[in-house]
Amino acid sequence: MLMPLVENHRGNLSVRQACAALGLCPSTYHRWRRAPRPAKVRTSPRALSAQEREGVLAELHAPRFVHISKLALAGGGHVNLYTIEDVYSRYLVGWMVAPSESSTLACQLVETSAQRQRIRPGHLTLHADRGSVMTSELLTQLLRRLGITQTHSRPRISDDNPFSESLFKTLKYHPGYPARFEDCAAAQAYCAAFFAWYNAHHKHSGLTYLSPAQVHLGQAAQHRAARNTVLAAAFDRHPERFVHGLPTAPALPDAVWINPPSPEPQPLGQDPKEPLQ
Repeated sequence: MLMPLVENHRGNLSVRQACAALGLCPSTYHRWRRAPRPAKVRTSPRALSAQEREGVLAELHAPRFVHISKLALAGGGHVNLYTIEDVYSRYLVGWMVAPSESSTLACQLVETSAQRQRIRPGHLTLHADRGSVMTSELLTQLLRRLGITQTHSRPRISDDNPFSESLFKTLKYHPGYPARFEDCAAAQAYCAAFFAWYNAHHKHSGLTYLSPAQVHLGQAAQHRAARNTVLAAAFDRHPERFVHGLPTAPALPDAVWINPPSPEPQPLGQDPKEPLQ
């Protein structure tokens, strides 16, 4: 072979000169000198055991990934903000700031809020995340005793509780929100002032810019009528400004869904507007 000849002449010639004299490419020589690498043994990824799978799912479904919000403290750590929000009116019917997550505290908040709102058995559905607090047997028994239907977000579906996430964003993006609180009492005081403002004065885009209290307390129709009166007066003064005719204030939706049901598929050849026989 020519490779040993290059080795023999390396003392007198450079590798490039020796390869040129023998008509070899230097890269070929260097590949020959390189020690062979052991072939990689490809293995299939090991499947998780049942215990490991449960651990991963528990971590993914922990409250900090889903619903209960964390409020950072200046000295490190955090406190937990529990909220109960009416989905239709966005009204915050109950909230609590606590140093820890506890099913006992969650039960206290749910029971107090249900009593304050005078919830009758069979008239409420409570939707929550799949964290250990919200799926605890203690909370399940309480809801069963109060006649409240219990539902949970689907596994690994991040948008199954958009109303709470929207509320937390409004809280944390508010101009007066501090990056960190001094202690639990400071977080409690801030949340008390914020939620009082939010319920009574925040003009919510999802409520046609009414406040949650106006909708929750049944005042939406009255405020819409007042808006229509103002719009009609403006139209009477300057009808030329309204190319589409008399404007009307938008109405609230008849229903609010977390996940609206999918429309039923129509049979082939069936006119969607034609009722099925």
